[in-house]
Amino acid sequence: RFEDDDEFVAACAEKEDSDREQVWNRVKRMKNGQNPKALLPKVGISRLRGFLERRVDECYRRNVAKIVPLLKAEYISAERRLKACQKE
Repeated sequence: RFEDDDEFVAACAEKEDSDREQVWNRVKRMKNGQNPKALLPKVGISRLRGFLERRVDECYRRNVAKIVPLLKAEYISAERRLKACQKE
């Protein structure tokens, strides 16, 4: 659908602006006492990306203690197989 990355990025920026405008219109209609402008920075693709990057980082950090021993065991196993092949 997109010719190149720049075209995709531009489309994402346009969509984010459109989303912000749509949210702005909805928030203006709400009468909850909050300042609607305070909510706008929480809307859009860039906010979602930041949130997802933080979540991936948190999950990685939680699981790294589990991953390292598995990688070490795989390394030892591969090293053993390599030595067996070299003996043959």
